[in-house]
Amino acid sequence: MKKIVLIEDDVTLSQNLIEILQDEFDIDHASNGQQGVELVKAQLPDLVISDILMPEFTGHEIKRIFNADPLLSTIPFIFLTAKADKKDIRKGMDLGADDYLTKPFTREELLNSIHSRIKKSEIFKKHNSELTKSIAMALPHELNNPLISIIGYSEIILEQVNRCKFNECSDIVTSTQIINSAGRELSEILKRYLLVVKLQMIYSDVNEKKKYSERIKEPTDLKIIYELIDAANRKHSTNRIVLEHNAKNIQLAISEEDLTIIINELLDNSLKFSDNESKIIVYVNSENKNCEVEFKNFGRGMTEEQISNIGFFQQFEREKFEQKGSGVGLAIVQKLIELNEGCFDIKSEPGYETVVTVSIPTKNY
Repeated sequence: MKKIVLIEDDVTLSQNLIEILQDEFDIDHASNGQQGVELVKAQLPDLVISDILMPEFTGHEIKRIFNADPLLSTIPFIFLTAKADKKDIRKGMDLGADDYLTKPFTREELLNSIHSRIKKSEIFKKHNSELTKSIAMALPHELNNPLISIIGYSEIILEQVNRCKFNECSDIVTSTQIINSAGRELSEILKRYLLVVKLQMIYSDVNEKKKYSERIKEPTDLKIIYELIDAANRKHSTNRIVLEHNAKNIQLAISEEDLTIIINELLDNSLKFSDNESKIIVYVNSENKNCEVEFKNFGRGMTEEQISNIGFFQQFEREKFEQKGSGVGLAIVQKLIELNEGCFDIKSEPGYETVVTVSIPTKNY
């Protein structure tokens, strides 16, 4: 059953519309713009029907909010209005509305509009999904093959020049090490981009999202987190990452693959955006039914607006700070935690510290 969100402040009209639609659609109702925005974000319906003149937000303001969110911008949107002014209709269409029904309208007009918009949306989703899958399947091979050659042959060169006298081959060694390092870095970037594509595909399909969350997962030992912290300190030749814990030897209800991605992304983010000489404190607590892992770093920090705008390819203040990366790390963590029925939280004081906490279900409960 397709889901529709109705945003309408007129009680009588709302009841009439719900009565017309409830046999064929799963319908939720919001009586003002603010409630409507929150409901659509939570439900991700197949279609939105909205009045224009309402408390909190007008219909036009709601559509602007949706247009700014990639997950909401493609949801079919039908305006309801008592105004037949061409300028008003044009304004709605300019914002990307799919249809415009002027009150009063017939039951047949309403249903025809809904069916037409949902069908059009399904065709678009199907084509988009097929294209995304094609790219996701082809891209790894297209990029991995030359990367394997770059990394592999650079390692062969390094093995060969090790037999030379250092003074004769020092320039070759340095250049080859740079090539090898760049190849490995590019390989890691590719893996992250492909993960983003995978997560976007899952989140664009309610059934895929449900399937991922309900899949059978082998439990993962908590000690994996400690091993990843040790590995990060060795990789970056540092002892900045400090582990503190009040944790039992438990198993987490998350795959080792997902947990490894989450912890590594948060460690990488903490190292990248903290002061070079400061400590990064990782506190693990498993006293409750969920295991909480807290990452505290001291440095740039984030504003409330930046925290609320976390998403794929979002980089903050890049014009002010020299930084590497594509802006996907925290968004990847947020999505993976949600898919594994955990919790994700950020608290930050700009210019001082940032604390990221992830809560992961345990297998013991």
